[in-house]
Amino acid sequence: MKRLSLLVGEIICISLLYPCVSYTQQTNILWNAPTHPDDYNMLTWGAGAPWDGLPDAIYIGKMKDGKPIGQGTYSWPNGQKYVGDFKDGKPDGNGTLSFSDGSKYVGEFKAFKYNGQGAFTWQNGTKYVGEFENDQRNGQGTLTTPDGSEYIGEFKHGEKNGQGTLTWPDGSKYAGEFRDNQPNGQGMYTWTDGRKYVGGFKDDRLSGQGTYTFPNGSRYEGQFKDSKYDGQGTFTWPNSRKYVGQFKDGKSDGKGKMTYPDGKVKEGVWKQDKFVGAAASP
Repeated sequence: MKRLSLLVGEIICISLLYPCVSYTQQTNILWNAPTHPDDYNMLTWGAGAPWDGLPDAIYIGKMKDGKPIGQGTYSWPNGQKYVGDFKDGKPDGNGTLSFSDGSKYVGEFKAFKYNGQGAFTWQNGTKYVGEFENDQRNGQGTLTTPDGSEYIGEFKHGEKNGQGTLTWPDGSKYAGEFRDNQPNGQGMYTWTDGRKYVGGFKDDRLSGQGTYTFPNGSRYEGQFKDSKYDGQGTFTWPNSRKYVGQFKDGKSDGKGKMTYPDGKVKEGVWKQDKFVGAAASP
């Protein structure tokens, strides 16, 4: 190995095996250091990336017609480094991009963008393994966070979109449709204490038609709004007591019929779970 000190404005050549170039000679192969956001919901280089010349950056590897090709290493002065395949002067193929804060991407690139299969690990321990397209999570993948939460499913434009399963550290689980990173559509939520809900979701809330069951055998089937019984529904107790009618804010409210285990019936108007009286005649 031989070290050559060059003039100010040039890089230091540290290998005799491959040609080295200075930014003053080959600005077309020197790029702004890529960045990544703190928010792990998105993966982008930022608006200014990636091909402007940057002083004092170093490339070591094979070249053809003045451009990197094949295997090589590109280092930025801020400590970021790319090691991997090059094509037409750009990272293209399999490679590893390490950031100065400890974050790292390992996987496939196309024209210096995450494309194909890869894994991105953030400095806080969050990790995504799966498909990428144009620097964003896109397709099937797994996202894990330091608290132990895990999402396995579909992504679109960097967010949870499509079918997936989200498991929390306590063992609670949602399996179903996602949109904009939240449960939206049809799905099933199970709690560790035995409760289960199957039905509609809107913005991470129980919404629309659904069925909620309890460990003791109680069961509600009907309409939900903002995660509460709201609309027409049926609530059944383990002792066969049953209420069929209207609900509001999680309680029987409106016209309804309560049937008791001994066969007695109360039918009429209910308010906040209390029987008010018989419904007025039309």
